[in-house]
Amino acid sequence: MRSDWTSRLGRRLSMLFSWQGPRGCVDVTDRDAERMARELELIRLRFPHHS
Repeated sequence: MRSDWTSRLGRRLSMLFSWQGPRGCVDVTDRDAERMARELELIRLRFPHHS
């Protein structure tokens, strides 16, 4: 057995655990966060004494 099997295994595991989802998933999350921030800002404008 070769001596560098641990580094090869570690590289493959790091690729597995650092998987980035499709760009569409990130976009949906960002749009949802933007919508929530916009709604909170509108609530603050509507009820300034509660913010």
